Amino acid sequence: MGKLKSYILTGQVPTDIEHNVSAHGTYYYVKGRLPNGQETLYGPESDPHSADALGFQRCDGNYEVIPLKTSSLAVATQILKGKRFKNKNIPNEKVMQRVRHKGRGI
Repeated sequence: MGKLKSYILTGQVPTDIEHNVSAHGTYYYVKGRLPNGQETLYGPESDPHSADALGFQRCDGNYEVIPLKTSSLAVATQILKGKRFKNKNIPNEKVMQRVRHKGRGI
């Protein structure tokens, strides 16, 4: 299993992974729902208080702050999609297809 794939599927950061994973610690993302019902992800923020303020401002209080060890919004999005699909007991290969937009109707 590739390092990024492992990170997306498990959320565990391999010690030698270099692809957009911060050696400086944790970044905070805001996962929220807009008034029109659309899910959105904002970030990264360097501290949880900044993320909390951003969530309150952009999502009218309907949000959660998620700590991740990546400074890349694209990688954070893939990680969260992977976790959502894994919670539905979808096989790993199908999870990766959906995360990378290569599978339809999965």
